[in-house]
Amino acid sequence: MSRFVGKNVLITGGTSGIGLAGGRRIVAEGGRVILTGMNEDRLEATRKEFGDKAAIVRNDAADPAASADLSDIVKSAGGIDGLWLNAAFATLGPPEEIHAGDFDRMMATNVRGPMLQGTVRNSVRWAGFIS
Repeated sequence: MSRFVGKNVLITGGTSGIGLAGGRRIVAEGGRVILTGMNEDRLEATRKEFGDKAAIVRNDAADPAASADLSDIVKSAGGIDGLWLNAAFATLGPPEEIHAGDFDRMMATNVRGPMLQGTVRNSVRWAGFIS
């Protein structure tokens, strides 16, 4: 299949799990990806795996300033055709063991982050749908 030929897709949280799998699929189908992550070892491993078929960048969805950095990255790539806000963070355990700081970090990453990163949508080329 070649659904992504000539397409650029940004995937936050793209250095592990389903984001990484999605990035692999898009590249396999002819696209280019911008993948973000936080873990330096995974960032480096992803850079080695994708080579010049991807831009791999450190970006913290919980950091309000990071959305501006993401916009700059997208602009330097010439825009994007798809946006997948996949970055997430969780502290697991019984509710009584979850501290306020853990909860705040989850909300900053999983709720506020995508809202702020959504400003990147202004760089999406709306030419249709990828199915």
